[in-house]
Amino acid sequence: MKALRWVVIVCALLEGGYMFVDGLRGLSTGTYFSTGGTEVLGPWAAIVSALGIVPVSPLMETIFVAFGVVYAAAIVLYVANPTKGSTALAVTAVATLWYLPLGTLLSALQLLCLWLQRRR
Repeated sequence: MKALRWVVIVCALLEGGYMFVDGLRGLSTGTYFSTGGTEVLGPWAAIVSALGIVPVSPLMETIFVAFGVVYAAAIVLYVANPTKGSTALAVTAVATLWYLPLGTLLSALQLLCLWLQRRR
């Protein structure tokens, strides 16, 4: 049980932390870490583009920062109150499944671990 909690926390920290820092970098420099100035983005860029959001834009960079803040709040809630926090983390993980490829993997792993915890 404790191992599943740690997996959830680490995955949420990695995903939310990276989104937060990458979004802040984008807002301050105009590029994400992954682009290195080359504008080569992950598959997530096609998804947000299809929704009408320019991937390298202040709007998308702010969305990344916001997801980082939401993940941080959900982690704190999860540590303080696992029942309510697991719901918050599950909602956040579902909301970031679009963040291909690594974000999707981390979100799916969080959801699996949260589901396994509820079954016990």
